[in-house]
Amino acid sequence: MKNTKSIIFDLGGVIIDLDVSATLKELAGLIGSSPKELTGFYESEDFLAYEKGLSTDQQFRKNIRKLSSNQLTDEHIDEAWNAMLIDLPSKRMDLVTQLSKKYRLFVLSNTNGIHVKKFNQFLRANTGKEDLSHFFDVVYFSHEIKMRKPDAEIYQFVLKENDLNPEETLFLDDNKMNLEAAEKLGIRTQHIDHPDRLFEIFKNGFN
Repeated sequence: MKNTKSIIFDLGGVIIDLDVSATLKELAGLIGSSPKELTGFYESEDFLAYEKGLSTDQQFRKNIRKLSSNQLTDEHIDEAWNAMLIDLPSKRMDLVTQLSKKYRLFVLSNTNGIHVKKFNQFLRANTGKEDLSHFFDVVYFSHEIKMRKPDAEIYQFVLKENDLNPEETLFLDDNKMNLEAAEKLGIRTQHIDHPDRLFEIFKNGFN
């Protein structure tokens, strides 16, 4: 943590417990398919457009309905889509609160409107706060700023908008592709490869 002044957090797999396979399983059940047949879903044009805010929640649901012969309600689709979001443990938010006393903190997440509503529910239940703005200096969601990781433009945007020195900025993500893209711009990175990795990184972070 030496010389670190700012920390950029991914959400899923870093702060939020995540199980991507759970959503594939639930979606497959809805549309009468198998999870294996949906393995390319997260690279599909429809999904990428949704994460970039180029389509709405309703358009996303409509695209899911096209895959199924069943009558699917918004609630059915949202529940399946949110299955990957397991929990937002209060102990992680306690850590963020401690870190905010020493560092500038940011969120940079590839996400979407349906997921934001769900993890705000977790946040209210576990902390009593309405949204992440209570914990971070600025929160950047891909669907709101029309950019997504690992494209270089999204990192450049965050650095420029907040006057961040990449050499003094630490980026935390569970996706190695996202980390490699950030490293090319001089940003320091840490791979969050298991749920307790955050606590290992910051165990001496308050000295």
